[in-house]
Amino acid sequence: LRMRDSRLTALIDGCYPAAARRLGEEGRAVAAIVVGPRGDVVRWSLSQGSGSTRLDSALGCVIQRLQFDPGRRN
Repeated sequence: LRMRDSRLTALIDGCYPAAARRLGEEGRAVAAIVVGPRGDVVRWSLSQGSGSTRLDSALGCVIQRLQFDPGRRN
């Protein structure tokens, strides 16, 4: 992951659903992410939901904005 903690926190805050925030919803979800050769997200899938449809939907918002260092051979 190419982001600092503060940028990641800001990204999550920006994608956090307003209704979930008002209701105090929190959760933990697990996603499988495929990263392309330039470090972009090619596709992702939810492996384990958080228990909140709102939060699981917002996960896509966060994942699509992540920046990864692509893998290298040799």
